[in-house]
Amino acid sequence: MEVQLGKELSCPVCLDVFSPPVIELCCSHNYCKKCIHQTLIAQNCNKPQDKFICPMCRKVNILPDKGLNGLKRNMFVENVVAILKERTESNEAKQQALKEFMCPDHNEIMNLVGLVFTFIQMSRKE
Repeated sequence: MEVQLGKELSCPVCLDVFSPPVIELCCSHNYCKKCIHQTLIAQNCNKPQDKFICPMCRKVNILPDKGLNGLKRNMFVENVVAILKERTESNEAKQQALKEFMCPDHNEIMNLVGLVFTFIQMSRKE
C-alpha cells in the first residue's frame, strides 16, 4: 500500500515524492514549489497576472499578485507526505535492526542456537 501511496504522492514534473511546500493549482493538480517555479520560468511567467499552463492538463492559470508565494499550498498533501516519510524511515530502522539477527549463511532470522553461537563469536573477538 505504501508503494502505491508513494506513487500517488509524486510530483508529475520531477517524478519524486512531493517536497514541501506543495502547490495546488486551480485545476487541482499538485506540484513541488520548486517544480512550479521551474515551470513559470520556462513559460516566461514572472509577474502578477501573467498566464501559465498546468503541465498536466494544460489548463490556463493566472499568477496571483504575490507571484509564486501567492499560489495555494496544499497542506493536506504535505501532511500525508510527512506521515509517509516517517513511516518509511521507521520501517527502514526496523529492517536494519532485524539484520543484526539474520543468519548470514541462511538469510533468515536466527534461532536460539544461532544467537548463542553469534554471541560466543563476538565474545571471543573482544
